Amino acid sequence: MFYVNIRNCGNFLTAAIFSIRYIEVIGLLFTVILFTFSSSGGSWTRYIDSKISAQTGIILEKEPFFFRMNPALLVSILYTIIGLIIFILLISIIIL
Repeated sequence: MFYVNIRNCGNFLTAAIFSIRYIEVIGLLFTVILFTFSSSGGSWTRYIDSKISAQTGIILEKEPFFFRMNPALLVSILYTIIGLIIFILLISIIIL
């Protein structure tokens, strides 16, 4: 039997549409997700605060935007940069 995972199909289609390799899509997606969860005070925090304020009637203090650089985020940024460099070298036919 042939089993198709919907998430993998979406990544494959994204890579095919933009003519890039699967590794760049995953690296960029993982970097964006890690950036979102390693920062505080952004749009996600404001959304949750407004939702809680609407439900409870208590106005919460606004949190300033704060970004925490952690090793996982650094590695994912490095992974994405290396993947993009290899992709550029493949496009320019420097490496085959």
